[in-house]
Amino acid sequence: MGNRIEKKSSYLLSTFTLFQEQTSPFVARNMEYSKEEKNIIDKAFPKIYELFRRGGFPDQSVKERHLQKLYDFEVLSDNKIRFKLDRHPHAFGFSSLGTPSSAYHTITYLYELDTEKNTIIKIYSEAGELLIKYEWLADEELLDLFNYDFDEPEYIMEWEEDLQKIDSEEKAKQYAITKFVETYEQDTYWFIKYDSKDLPEDFKSRLLEELKKLFIPKLVEIWEKNNTGDEN
Repeated sequence: MGNRIEKKSSYLLSTFTLFQEQTSPFVARNMEYSKEEKNIIDKAFPKIYELFRRGGFPDQSVKERHLQKLYDFEVLSDNKIRFKLDRHPHAFGFSSLGTPSSAYHTITYLYELDTEKNTIIKIYSEAGELLIKYEWLADEELLDLFNYDFDEPEYIMEWEEDLQKIDSEEKAKQYAITKFVETYEQDTYWFIKYDSKDLPEDFKSRLLEELKKLFIPKLVEIWEKNNTGDEN
């Protein structure tokens, strides 16, 4: 990832300086601009932030932090500049704010600033290849299963009650395997959020493999906690 970023023509933004001095503190990386182009770009940044603060950015999901990642600036004229922004939303809707997504398309947006009309418009957006980190996705899936905001789900209560009656780790493991089969291999409801996506052919089998690695130890861990000190 780092090499990909380093190869981009990129600018770095200091928000504080921008608001205080109203000039661009961006520094070009691996990109050549003429003095005239650099001057036009420098003058454009306060306008980009001004329009953003007034709600004039075409994508309302763009946050202030995203403006630090604008790149590939192209000067079309004295008053028109195009620039790009890459976003990495989670492909399956899990929260990934501030952390790497387990599954995402890199979506590249091209925008155009017109300083005479005081507008920013979106020219296009383009999605790249779907990238999946299966072990991370499995971890998110299990967090979704075991984390709950209010009352403990009935299936968790049932599992805990059953595990309290089990007298050995091996039996607890066999119980966990049975519940994994029931929860993920026989019941397909959990897969609905993935089913409508254009996925690799081996997506489900690879995700199930990673889920099994996490699910079974999780239930055995619950058994261990319930049986701590029983032998004494």
